[in-house]
Amino acid sequence: MNPQPNPQLERIAEIVAKKVIAYLDQSEKKIAPRRLTVKEAAQYLSISERALYHLRGRHEIPCVKHGKALGFLRDDLDKWLEGDRV
Repeated sequence: MNPQPNPQLERIAEIVAKKVIAYLDQSEKKIAPRRLTVKEAAQYLSISERALYHLRGRHEIPCVKHGKALGFLRDDLDKWLEGDRV
């Protein structure tokens, strides 16, 4: 027995699918980029920028420099956080 197509049900499914795809696209944009600025890294670590500069000055946190710009790799920060567990 083949059920008859229901145009209303198909339209509802199409609307829901579009909303789910839009939601997933927005969620992906919230993921931190691979390379973070000082501001982004501080937010990612939930510390102040001043504290981040302090850690960097004492060579306690991994960072990268590109010219004069200071940056932080998200993977390095994650590993650094893992090593900081008690």
